[in-house]
Amino acid sequence: MPQRRLFSLIIVSFTIISTLSVCKPSSKVESKPQKVSNSQPVTNDRCSQTITYHADKLSEQGNEVAADVDLVINPTTKIISLHAEIPSAQQKVNFDTVIESIDCNLNSDLTEGYSIYKGYIVQQDGTSTKATLKVEAKDGKIKIFDPAQINEHAINVSKWTAAP
Repeated sequence: MPQRRLFSLIIVSFTIISTLSVCKPSSKVESKPQKVSNSQPVTNDRCSQTITYHADKLSEQGNEVAADVDLVINPTTKIISLHAEIPSAQQKVNFDTVIESIDCNLNSDLTEGYSIYKGYIVQQDGTSTKATLKVEAKDGKIKIFDPAQINEHAINVSKWTAAP
């Protein structure tokens, strides 16, 4: 798998905030977001907590690829850290994204709603690349993807944990 394609796959999986598939079922969604510091809408504690999303599969244009992915979203430090290993590509990828804005409307048990993170990735040469990551919870399943590439790549979350 060419490195650019792998990077794109990881970025999408990063957007990927969410990439999730096993959560408690619920049909209740929190209503209007509340404003907090830095004009970032937040609906509940979930939006301000550090959450680690884990996936063992990525979707690429409808095909699943085995992977070991951990995506940590920390709204307090405004950093999203991605650690991924894709056996078929025989590569490990680790990078951080700096969060510039958050639009969060997730319910407390992460079964419905979304959160959009906009920011940038600092490259090794010092330049930066804009990045948008959407964590979407629907019918108890979570996936993380780049909204501009929704049909191309996604992280299918198998479990998540929230920091206390």
